[in-house]
Amino acid sequence: LDSDGSLLDAISLATYAALGDTALPKVQTFSAQDGEVKIDVADAIEDCETFDVSSVPVFISLVQIGTSFVVDALAVEEACAVAKLCVGVTAVGKVCSTLKSQGRGMHPLQIVRMVKGAVAVGKERIQLLDRKLVQGKAAAAADDIYMDV
Repeated sequence: LDSDGSLLDAISLATYAALGDTALPKVQTFSAQDGEVKIDVADAIEDCETFDVSSVPVFISLVQIGTSFVVDALAVEEACAVAKLCVGVTAVGKVCSTLKSQGRGMHPLQIVRMVKGAVAVGKERIQLLDRKLVQGKAAAAADDIYMDV
């Protein structure tokens, strides 16, 4: 990260990746013979469940320059922008948040164009991130197998 790009976009991608890489141990409760409730927490990684990130959004920031828009604008592009729109998008393309900031009002048709662009970019980024998470888990599993030998 440097001074270019949106901090909100970067934070949302990092949050998505962290949640997607989270392993939750299975927890079971049972009653002991003495009537006390016992808790059994799985300690093997194979007994863990992954966190469902299908509804976790990533944010895509776009700026309007003239009648065009730029995704993930550089600082110099943001300085030229007349408006900025941040859109929260899920893996299935559901828009769950919009935030208009910076500059003047926007024409409704421009907002629709920008949201459609954000949905396309958001779905693409999530697909890429999901592939990287799968590759990372496969590499970690291979390392575990190698270390057990």
